[in-house]
Amino acid sequence: MKNALKNIKILLVLLVLAGTVYVSGIPQNLISKAAENISSSQKDFSTIVPVDTGKPVYSFSVSGSAYFAGDKSLIRLILVDTQGNEYLIYETYSLLTDRYSFALSNSCEETCVLDAVIPQHVRIEGYDASFDIKKFSYATSVQEIRSRIGALSISDRSLAIKREKDAGKIQKLNENIKKAGLKWTAGETSVSTMTYAQKKKLFSNPDGKPLERLPNLQGFEFYTGGVFEIGRPPSSPTPTITPTPINTAFPLSWDWRNRHGQNWMTPVKDQETYPTCWAFGTIGAFEAFINLWYNQHLDVDLSEQSLINCQNDPRSYDNQCIEGDVCILQNIGAVDETCVPYVGDQGVCESGCANYQDKVWKNYDHRTYITESWAQYSQRRIPINKSTGDEKIKEGLIQHGPMKIDGVISAHSMVLAGYKTDTVDQRPIFMVKNSWGGNWGQAGYANIKVDPALYDIVTGITATYYVPPVINQTNIIATQCVDNDNDGYCNWGISEIKPNTCPSKCKPVKDCNDSDPSLGEFNIYYECMPIANSHMVCNKGQCVKIKGQGYNECRNSGDCGRIAP
Repeated sequence: MKNALKNIKILLVLLVLAGTVYVSGIPQNLISKAAENISSSQKDFSTIVPVDTGKPVYSFSVSGSAYFAGDKSLIRLILVDTQGNEYLIYETYSLLTDRYSFALSNSCEETCVLDAVIPQHVRIEGYDASFDIKKFSYATSVQEIRSRIGALSISDRSLAIKREKDAGKIQKLNENIKKAGLKWTAGETSVSTMTYAQKKKLFSNPDGKPLERLPNLQGFEFYTGGVFEIGRPPSSPTPTITPTPINTAFPLSWDWRNRHGQNWMTPVKDQETYPTCWAFGTIGAFEAFINLWYNQHLDVDLSEQSLINCQNDPRSYDNQCIEGDVCILQNIGAVDETCVPYVGDQGVCESGCANYQDKVWKNYDHRTYITESWAQYSQRRIPINKSTGDEKIKEGLIQHGPMKIDGVISAHSMVLAGYKTDTVDQRPIFMVKNSWGGNWGQAGYANIKVDPALYDIVTGITATYYVPPVINQTNIIATQCVDNDNDGYCNWGISEIKPNTCPSKCKPVKDCNDSDPSLGEFNIYYECMPIANSHMVCNKGQCVKIKGQGYNECRNSGDCGRIAP
């Protein structure tokens, strides 16, 4: 084995300093080519190293050393063959290592065992890191790796190696999560078991096309519960944080899975290995919007495929609506899943079952909020509010229902179902519904805390809500107005206007919680007011404290609100 391995004698030193990648010890023509492939981001780089082995290989590994500069550093090496297939040679990030600098010796992951692959090049990706490749090593006959395969086939041994590697990653992640003082758990999921190429297909550009590179996930594919966040490397001490006073105009938490004693979300779905998250985010938010607009569980199962089939239709972009995925729903519409079942690949627009047009659902309009970090989007011709960031997203969620949210995890669309607030650092924790099936996360959901300082990874956040009414081609559906808790306050969903379907006993204002008879209307901060205290106001800066309620804080408007526990 030792004598059979052929070494590519190449020294490639990548030093990321102020956004510059320096390459030494390689031919001059490769230096210029590498420079052309570097991202414009100061800390983000990708470079190509041509590889000519002269014949197919059955194993490929790397030796070298790496240095991490921060808590979101990444090093990834990908082997690309002459057919364009990609195989993960090696990947590590901050939570997978105990040190800022470390060495590799004949390291491999998906390339430990290969089935006669002809290499074309190695793509080296990094973020906030440097990497020194000492050598590549490879085997050119299956006999050279026979001891590694044993009695298994190449494919079965490759799968077994991945399981071993993943088990080691899960153990190391959980050790370092604990050391770093983070609050999430890693484990095997429906996504962690995928290959690099399969994971990459889960993400897409805004135009729906696949990414050239897998995003810097920092372990998100292994998420099984808790509050996910990109954290400190374990070698950094956990800082002592003084609790920050709560400064928000909205409730500390909100969850459409538990409003009025009901779950208004539709079931979690699975996009499988297709770059269609945008369609699942769009449809998932709209399905919940339909429930809330009509204030009843219609739980329509709409077809993501009907959007995918129409993604290149000219009607998906016009002068009034140029946001692609949401505009397909707005201008063309979606039908139910039985009419156009999911296949992933793009088909023919507006084709499927008989009477297709009679089954179409559309949204009337939409609005999009973005974080400050997406200032480059300010020139787009869609209705955008980017001045208030997370607070505006909370307002949209409360007033209009679940939202399609992009950028919480880079290049990935999900559905924002709710939020809660970290009472220590005041950062919002977004509760999102993903499209990776129920065997990922917490039954398909995740809690994600995003730090604005990390927006150079998550690239900013956009959140889109739908503007009523719902356009349904055939069925005339009335909005229900109900008083399930018999307190005289009625619930009629997310409509601002009291519908004529309300019984005469209903008060003119909406019930804030139709499962609790002790609570009546909202105050101006969308907090539930006890019925005995529904109209309580400040008097000369004082708010009479009602025992057991905690409404003892005067707000600037003259209304009374609670003090956070």
